[in-house]
Amino acid sequence: MTILDLVRAAGPLLWVLLALSVYVVYLSAARAQALSRLGADARALIERVRAVTAESGPQAALVEVD
Repeated sequence: MTILDLVRAAGPLLWVLLALSVYVVYLSAARAQALSRLGADARALIERVRAVTAESGPQAALVEVD
């Protein structure tokens, strides 16, 4: 049995697991990037988000943080 036979036998489950794995790696990278930004100067980011929230609402603040 070759690797290609194993891939065929796994069927759609293999592709679902592969997609979930890629998604987890993406989320981990996004979280690491967000934490590194927050670690740099969290107070400035919090004040900016508060100002944007007061001026334009919570949706605009979320866009500002992203």
